[in-house]
Amino acid sequence: MSKNINIYQALHVVRQKMTLNQWNWIGVGVALTLFILL
Repeated sequence: MSKNINIYQALHVVRQKMTLNQWNWIGVGVALTLFILL
């Protein structure tokens, strides 16, 4: 449960920074995807 909350908070921060640096958002998105799959 806490894991999902942490991911939600991370995604919220990423959304705020996405407009500043889309490449960082892409990197974080890939990292989160791998984290969830692993």
